[in-house]
Amino acid sequence: IIIDGFIIDAKGGNGGIGTGVASHHIRILNGEVMNALQSGIDAHKDSSAFEFINLRIHHNGRSGYHHGLYLSTSNHLVQDCDIFQNSGWGVHIYSGSGNRPSNNRIVNNKVHDNATSGKGIEIGIYNGTGNSVINNLVRSTQTGIHIDYGASQTKVYNNSIYKGNYGILVGADSSDTNIFNNIISSAVTFGLYVYQNSKNSQIKNNLIYKSGANNILDKATTTTLSKNLEGNIYNPQFQNPDNLDFHLQSGSPAIDAGLGISEVSKDFEYNSRPKGSSHDIGAYERS
Repeated sequence: IIIDGFIIDAKGGNGGIGTGVASHHIRILNGEVMNALQSGIDAHKDSSAFEFINLRIHHNGRSGYHHGLYLSTSNHLVQDCDIFQNSGWGVHIYSGSGNRPSNNRIVNNKVHDNATSGKGIEIGIYNGTGNSVINNLVRSTQTGIHIDYGASQTKVYNNSIYKGNYGILVGADSSDTNIFNNIISSAVTFGLYVYQNSKNSQIKNNLIYKSGANNILDKATTTTLSKNLEGNIYNPQFQNPDNLDFHLQSGSPAIDAGLGISEVSKDFEYNSRPKGSSHDIGAYERS
C-alpha cells in the first residue's frame, strides 16, 4: 500500500499516524504530519517494514513523552524527512513492552530543533539490535544522538551534528556500537561521551570540533578509538550551519579523512562516495 501526498493536520486529535497490529510493508511519502497532541507517527503493535519517505513531521506533542516519530517495532525506514519542533524526541526507537525494535534505518533526514518541551533528544536508539543512523543533518538544542538501554550493534555513520549540550551519547547499557565518520561541532558540554559500562564501542574517523570541556570523553574500558580528529584546530568549515547547510568548504579537514564504508556509498544528496582518495567525514561528500 502506498499513501502519497497527504497533509495530515492532527489538530484536535491525539496522533497523526498510527500503525496497527501486524500491518507491514506500507509506504507513506511526500506528505506532512503536524499538530498532533501526542506523537506525530507511532509505529507499534507488531507492525513492521513501513517506509516514511520525504515527510515534514513537525509541531507534534505536548510533553517530552511525545515525539516526531516513535518506532517501537522493527524494520522501518525513515528517509528524506524534515523532522522539527516536536515536543520530545525527533526520532525515538524504543519499546517498554518487551519488544526489541531492530534493523530500523534513519537515513538522509534533517532532524533539528526538537525537544521543545525542554526534554528530549534529536535521535534516540534504545533496546534494539542493528539500528542505523546514516547521513543525517542534526541541529540540536539538547543532545544530537543517544544510544542506550540495551541497544546493540548500532551503526552511526556520516552524520553532521551541530550545537546542543552533547553531540553523541553512548549509554552505559549499550554494546557493540560503531560510530564512524561523524562531524560533531559546537556542543556545549561534551562532543562524544561514552559511559562507563558501555561495551565494545568502535569510534573511528570522527571529527569533533569546539565541543565543551572534552571533545571525546571515554569512561569505558573496552572502547576502541582510532583516527579521530578532535580539537579547536579542526574546524569542519561548514557553509552555513545555522541554516542547516553542512556542505564542506574547500580546505575542510573532513575532506578525504573518513573511513571507507560500503553501506554509505552515497552522501546526503545521493552523490557517490568517495570523490577523492577516501570518503569525507560528515553527511556531505565534497565534489
